[in-house]
This record gives sequence, C-alpha cells and structure tokens, in this order.
Amino acid sequence: VLSDTVWFTSAGRAVAVVNRDEDRAARLARHGQRLDRWTGAHPHRAMLFIKFVYGTRILSITYLAWRRVAAARFVAFDAAGTAIWLAVILPVGYFGGRGLERAGVDLTRFEVGFAVVVVVAVAVRGVLLWRRRR
Repeated sequence: VLSDTVWFTSAGRAVAVVNRDEDRAARLARHGQRLDRWTGAHPHRAMLFIKFVYGTRILSITYLAWRRVAAARFVAFDAAGTAIWLAVILPVGYFGGRGLERAGVDLTRFEVGFAVVVVVAVAVRGVLLWRRRR
C-alpha cells in the first residue's frame, strides 16, 4: 500500500507534466475516456480487483491520479484491495503447496523446471519481437 501511494503521488506529478503538452494531453484524455466507460463514476473501486490483473497496477494508479481521486480514498480502497488479494492468494499458495507435497512432487525439481520454462519463454518472445522489428 505504501508503494502504491508513492506511485499515486508520483503519477499525479507526471500527469501534470503530460497535460502541459496539448498532443499528449489529448491522447491521455482519449485513453481516459475509454477507461471511464469501464469504471463509471467510481474509478477508485477498480482498486478492489485490479491487484488480480497482472501488469496493470501502475497504469491503474496513473489513471486514478489522472482522474484526481482523493488520496485518502485511494489509500482506503488500495488497502481493501490488498487485503482481498492476500485473503485469496495466501490460502491458494498454502493449500497448493501442501497438495504438491502430499502428491510427492519434488518441489526443488519443479522450481528449476519452472525457471527454465520461464527463461526459454522470455528468450523466444525476445527473439520474435526482435525479428518483427527488423
């Protein structure tokens, strides 16, 4: 929550800088209007579920700073969203680990295998992006 609050404060300053440039401000407004359709009149409520959507946290915080959500309201909904996220993720991780342990899965082998899969996936993705740009 503290990190998100720092991002929220920093994003507010960044949005002010972007708004000085008319072209950038117009693009930001277009994207903001698209997001407004999803969040409606209560954009701060998005913080209750945005923690579950990987890769959108900072963009969501920036959007809320652009919408000028009050800092106290942001912190309250961010804390509630964090509590909900923890209430779901901790039991899933705990019981998932217990299930793997009971199934006799060697977790050290699993961790190494998973790391290899992630490294290979990132490398393949990087090569594909590099080839597309050429």
